[in-house]
Amino acid sequence: MLKLSVITVVYNNLTDIEDTILNVLELKENNESIEYIIIDGGSTDGTCDIIEKYCDKISCFISESDKGIYDAMNKGVDLAQGEWLIFMNSGDLFYNNDFFRKTFLGNKNISDYDIIYGNTLAKNEGEILFIPYKIIKPYFFFLNTICHQSVFFSRRVFNRVGYYNLDYKIISDRDLLYRISNSKGKFFHIEDIISIWDEEGFSKENFSLFLEEDRIFTRKNFNFFERSFLRFERKLKSGLNKIKLMKSIKSDY
Repeated sequence: MLKLSVITVVYNNLTDIEDTILNVLELKENNESIEYIIIDGGSTDGTCDIIEKYCDKISCFISESDKGIYDAMNKGVDLAQGEWLIFMNSGDLFYNNDFFRKTFLGNKNISDYDIIYGNTLAKNEGEILFIPYKIIKPYFFFLNTICHQSVFFSRRVFNRVGYYNLDYKIISDRDLLYRISNSKGKFFHIEDIISIWDEEGFSKENFSLFLEEDRIFTRKNFNFFERSFLRFERKLKSGLNKIKLMKSIKSDY
């Protein structure tokens, strides 16, 4: 069975797609246990012409209309045959190839985990190193997420918790990781920098939508914070009422 499926989703990104393809093919060149899948959303700007130049080295390429980035990523999951999956979308790059040899070749322990994740360089007017926390509990996703370009998903985890939720346009990757963590999924952190992530993407261009989805996600999954506050507020009011009552009784005597 293939060890790793690398999935790239793209739509009308003529500028960056070739850099990503060449970067992934460099990883795949000497590793027969890696497959490369590209899902295009029906590009009309020449993106498909670039992809077709490399079709003999790409395991699977489809171009058709879809319902957005997460719909395309779900298609990639359906097509993938690897034990592990990673989404390296147009404009994103693997930092280097060292992680594959160290993590996926001869490492028997990785089969115990649902998620393997590493560190990320975010590209946005310079490079900033982001290091995710090493202990992932469901409440971690209250304010955080892990950059999906540095996340390797075990194939079986999609069968257990489902695919990307198409109700979200921007934060479905955060939602999926939360569901995995909440189902007692096992996360393993590696110290390597896995990817260079281009921040100049869809989420930054649609920041108001991101904030709205963040609000919906938080209220749906973390309303226990709200409930805890309400319980505290009720106790506080009850305590204040008791103090007032005691003062009232004391003044009567």
